[in-house]
Amino acid sequence: LTFIDKAAMVSLENVQFDMSELEKGMKITKKEYEIRIESKSENLVLKEFLSKAEQQFNELSNKYKTAIEQFNQCVEYFGETPRSQSPNAFFSIFVKFLKAYN
Repeated sequence: LTFIDKAAMVSLENVQFDMSELEKGMKITKKEYEIRIESKSENLVLKEFLSKAEQQFNELSNKYKTAIEQFNQCVEYFGETPRSQSPNAFFSIFVKFLKAYN
């Protein structure tokens, strides 16, 4: 039962921060593109990048929402409240259990 690899663990809080930063970057990029369109200097490279980036961001956003929903369901399954449990605190219980079990 040594399936927990610390190198492969990702903090949900870090993912939340990264998603927030990506969203800010997307907004800035969209504004830049809109400014270029208004000034009649449309940039095809920026347009192509934006269309691909929006698609990838939407996919990531959907996966992030799914992860949050599944975490909340998991926490509720074990009788806890998602708002009162951080992912690190919640899953550290399982890590301690598995170490003690081994």
